[in-house]
Amino acid sequence: MKIVPNDYCNECKKDTDLIVTGMDEHSVFAKCPVCGAKFDLIREGTKVVESFPSAYDFKTLPEAISFYTRKVVEVMKARDREMHNELMRFKRELHERIAKEEAEFAL
Repeated sequence: MKIVPNDYCNECKKDTDLIVTGMDEHSVFAKCPVCGAKFDLIREGTKVVESFPSAYDFKTLPEAISFYTRKVVEVMKARDREMHNELMRFKRELHERIAKEEAEFAL
């Protein structure tokens, strides 16, 4: 396990050793062990926000609904307010897909 010693977490405002979680050709990703925030260390410590797939990426509607339900539980348990906008985007797409498939079924 690689660490970045004596660094500063922009989220919880604590001096801590950040844990390196991954690297690619452009970035080094790290996680704060205190609050769990994820950062891109190369791009000026910007916070990494994961994004959800589109509601249209799932083969069936029940798969998309199941994914949404699981994510709501995860976000609520972690009290991750950063993911709220992403969750609402997915919810809007899900409702659009439901309405579209409902209209196709009615024909």
